[in-house]
Amino acid sequence: MLLKSLKTRELSGISASPGIAIGEAYLRRQDIDTKIYRSFIPANRVEEEFQKLKKAQDLVAEELEVLRKRVTAFLGPSYSGIILAQLTILRDEQILHEVRSYMEEQHFNVAFSYQQVVNQYLDALEEQSSEYFKERVADIRDVKRRVLRALLTNKSMLNTLRMEKPVIFAAKELSPTDIMMLASESVRGFITELGGRTSHVAILAKTLKLPMLIAVKDLCSSIQSGQEVILDASRAKLWIRPDANLKKQYEQEIQELEEQDRRFLALSSQKAVTRDGYHLRLSANISLPVEVKDVIRYGAEGIGLYRTEYLYIMRHQLPKEEELFQEYTQVLEPLSGLPVIFRSMDFDAEKMATLESREIHPEANPIMGYRAIRIYLDRPDVVHTQLRAVFRASAYGKISLMLPMISHIEELNESFEHIRKVREDLKKENIPFDPDIPLGMM
Repeated sequence: MLLKSLKTRELSGISASPGIAIGEAYLRRQDIDTKIYRSFIPANRVEEEFQKLKKAQDLVAEELEVLRKRVTAFLGPSYSGIILAQLTILRDEQILHEVRSYMEEQHFNVAFSYQQVVNQYLDALEEQSSEYFKERVADIRDVKRRVLRALLTNKSMLNTLRMEKPVIFAAKELSPTDIMMLASESVRGFITELGGRTSHVAILAKTLKLPMLIAVKDLCSSIQSGQEVILDASRAKLWIRPDANLKKQYEQEIQELEEQDRRFLALSSQKAVTRDGYHLRLSANISLPVEVKDVIRYGAEGIGLYRTEYLYIMRHQLPKEEELFQEYTQVLEPLSGLPVIFRSMDFDAEKMATLESREIHPEANPIMGYRAIRIYLDRPDVVHTQLRAVFRASAYGKISLMLPMISHIEELNESFEHIRKVREDLKKENIPFDPDIPLGMM
């Protein structure tokens, strides 16, 4: 039985960020076995005990501020809302009031009281199926974990999580703050039992070029810290205790991929020209401005698809025109005139509800339902905010604009009318822009 348990084990999941990594696993056990014990607090010590929560909040606030600066430095100021949302939850006056009331009524210690109050919110939200509530649950759960850690240890997580050697980080769930905290550590990849491929953490892992496997069933009960693992996020596989032959195969594949990358870089300065002299323009697809450096590094001749919706996806509120404009110029200026095809925002009704802090009725088929251009044309304020930013940015580079999910001529004509109005307004305001941006659809 012991020999059988030591055999190589294969688990499957969903690939959130492709890539292969070999190393020791590090399992964050606090996700699965942190137990908060209840103790009695006399009435005359309740206020003193409650003040421990205030101190813990201050520790977590300092921690989140460090992470906010990391996000800003890495992705830009427009993305700091990922962290600001957690700071808002951390300082929520209603939660503080309920914790104090619970302690005054029950006379229990602050850690237990805080956990009980926050769990009531989580239980109510977890019953909801919408994307909006799922994101709130993930944020609240992450803040709860950080506060309890500070209460129990009187230390920030920034000071307690240090990797002594490269590891593959495994957890029940990861938050954007976890990813940014671990990105500067010796982490080769991520594995989680929960999560979605379009979540904030998946987007960050892709941007950091770290492999990530999510939705791995029974991960936390199957893996232990210190075990050697192979994370094959390209094939959505996790190998625990790989045998020598399997490890050798993957080591060879990693070497081949590294060699392929070196060959691509060596060719990056050459144009793609067929034997009969036809020049093929090779362009890159991006989601975030930070990816532009790789567009230049690998010699792409422009951006064939800039998915502008990611600034919306990575936030909890609609971006302002100036934020969009700054984002777009960050993409255009380093490219020195290379063409960029902007795709206007393409997400579904659930994400729109998240941005506006409201619930929405689920659709039978969200992929083909109320999304992209159909949301766009329903909301002239959202349309004009993005179009103004795009046209303003056209003064700083070569832009084309693509409208997604057009299904009939009326949608196209209505889109053209919005574009005409934005051009007219910018001209009246004497704001420079390119009036002849090529337009397309998909």
